[in-house]
Amino acid sequence: MENLKIIDWEYYSSHFPNPIPKKNFDAVLNQAELEFGETVPKFMQDKIEESRKQNCIFKLCNFIYQNEAVLSGSALTSAGNNGYSESYAFQTPDAARNAMKKLIYDSIGTRMAGAF
Repeated sequence: MENLKIIDWEYYSSHFPNPIPKKNFDAVLNQAELEFGETVPKFMQDKIEESRKQNCIFKLCNFIYQNEAVLSGSALTSAGNNGYSESYAFQTPDAARNAMKKLIYDSIGTRMAGAF
């Protein structure tokens, strides 16, 4: 799959106060664009406003970076209660992929989701 070149590091980092570290950005961007390209058919990509595509890729980059362990299948999520106790729950890669697809659909406009 070709790189879509929807955003670059400078554009990304100027829109986020705590961006992905530059050394990690290209790998995360490639994965985000791949996910976008596999989820949204090419004929539909051309119908989506450029700003919506950019916002979608922004969100995907952040999601992928923050959920790297989940997407790789090795995640353990935890929740604490003011330091007194912790509970753990496994999150599946399928759940994360479904959340990523929902993020894409919500970002590009849900009215288009039925076309996929």
